[in-house]
Amino acid sequence: MQRSQRPIILGVTESDCHVVANRLIELQLRADGWSVLNLGVCTPVAEFAAAYAEHPDTPAILIGSLNGHGYDDLQTLPRYRERYDIHCPIVLGGNLSVGSQKTHADETRFYALGVTHILRELCQILPLLATFMDAETARIVAASADDRTVYKSNTTQQGGIYGRSRNRALYASARWGAGLSHCI
Repeated sequence: MQRSQRPIILGVTESDCHVVANRLIELQLRADGWSVLNLGVCTPVAEFAAAYAEHPDTPAILIGSLNGHGYDDLQTLPRYRERYDIHCPIVLGGNLSVGSQKTHADETRFYALGVTHILRELCQILPLLATFMDAETARIVAASADDRTVYKSNTTQQGGIYGRSRNRALYASARWGAGLSHCI
């Protein structure tokens, strides 16, 4: 089942070479029916922006940072968001700062850079993407209010990707997070 032909842009911040979580996320997204453009590790903000320029219909840009230096790596994000007119959600996950103590201030400074969502757990990705698809569904329905027959026909032909329930996405997330009891 193909969820979306529009690729999710995935990558790891510029100074971070942790590849395992990035690859696991890519595999899970593909298994759940998403198209993924994986930019890999050590990805500068400019490369995320260039990928967005090639795929402006992307549902989201997912950025990982495990070394705790994501804030430094994303300093140019506001400039690139404006320059490339990036309007999709930018999701950050991983280790937000160096050290064991994480504070609300750590998240606040990322939001100030233009990050729209911060995930603390891997199992939060699929439910969040489901909400993006729900928002897209609402936009499509509103835009096609005069021609609902075409909308229903299109969603049926595509396997009902826009009509999938959030419960299914939550189930997939729980399945993915099996063994991570704090996520389920």
